[in-house]
Amino acid sequence: MNKIFMYELRRLLVNKFFFGLLIVISLYAYSVLSGDIILGIANTAPFSAWSYGWFLSKMMPLLSVTLVFLITFFYTRKEKQVQKIINTMPTNPTRLMFLRCCAVIMGFVIIALVTIGISALFYIKIFRFTDFSTFLLPALLTLLPAMLFILGVGMLLGRLHIGTLYGLMGLLLLLERIPLIKHLDLFGSNFYQHFPLTISTMPGQEPAFIIPMFFVVERLIIALIGLGLVLGNILIKPQGTRRSA
Repeated sequence: MNKIFMYELRRLLVNKFFFGLLIVISLYAYSVLSGDIILGIANTAPFSAWSYGWFLSKMMPLLSVTLVFLITFFYTRKEKQVQKIINTMPTNPTRLMFLRCCAVIMGFVIIALVTIGISALFYIKIFRFTDFSTFLLPALLTLLPAMLFILGVGMLLGRLHIGTLYGLMGLLLLLERIPLIKHLDLFGSNFYQHFPLTISTMPGQEPAFIIPMFFVVERLIIALIGLGLVLGNILIKPQGTRRSA
C-alpha cells in the first residue's frame, strides 16, 4: 500500500503544472500579506487571529483550484484506459481509490503548508511575531471543511465528466464575486471580515477571537457534506469493476 500511495503522490506532485501553481500561490500569498493583511482586518492587528483567518480565506480559491487540479489526474482519458487494465487485475478498487484520495489530500496539505510557511516568514520578518499557536483554530476552521467539501464535489464531478472539473475551477476563482454564492461563505471570508465589527470592545482594544455557534455549525455541515461525498466516491466502484479475490 505504501508503494502505491507514494507512486500516486509522486505523479501528482512531480510535474511542471503543480510547480507552476505553487509559484503562483506563493506570489499571491505575499501579495495579500503585504497589501491587505499588513493593514489588519476589521480594525484588528495584522497578526490577530481574525486577520489570519481572512488571509487563509483569501488564499482558499487558489488552493482549491490546486486541489481540483490534482483530482483531474484520476479522470483523464489516459487514466480511464489504465483503469480498464486495473479492473482485469485482482486489485481492490476501493482501496486504490482510498489511496488516491489520500494522495490528493497530501498534495493539498503540502501546498497549504507552503502558504502557511510564507505567512510565518512574513510575520517574523515584518512584525517579529512568533506566537503562531493563535493561528491554529482559524486555520482548521478555514482549511479543513472547505477542503473536504471541494474534494467530495470534485470527485463526484470527475466521475461524471472531466470537463466539469475545469468548470469547477473557474467557479472557485469567481466564487466571492458572485453575490448569491458569496453569502454561502464557503471559505469564511465574510465571517472574518464582518463579525469582529459586531463585537463590543473598549476604546483602543481589538475584539477577542470569539467563534459563535452558528459559524461552528456552518463549518461542521460543510465538512460533513464533503466527508460524505468523499466516502461515497471511495465506496462506489467504477462500472465494469469486478470483485477482487
